[in-house]
Amino acid sequence: MTHNEAVLIALLKNANRWVALPEIREFTKHMCKSECYPVHSRSSDLKNNYGYATENKTENRDGVKHSFYRIRISEKELVVLRRLYKKGSIPHFSQVSGEAETESSRIWLEC
Repeated sequence: MTHNEAVLIALLKNANRWVALPEIREFTKHMCKSECYPVHSRSSDLKNNYGYATENKTENRDGVKHSFYRIRISEKELVVLRRLYKKGSIPHFSQVSGEAETESSRIWLEC
């Protein structure tokens, strides 16, 4: 598994919630052959290369900087992503959101 995939999964397990950097690194250590140190780069890859809405924030506590990350995604998009995801191949978010929207429209029309 790539670090991009591991970071995506770590964020999706906590969808729409802030996840501390050490927690993401620990997850990648267990999922990959190595711990992902440049999480900021993987978050950027997910945003710029795959279209996912990842965010980063930092907080200073007692002079120590703490980083947090999150992904913004709807429940419908999560369902579609789970269906489309194949190990080694992250689907682009435009496909995920498009299919989620299509499914929502179809369900609405069937009512």
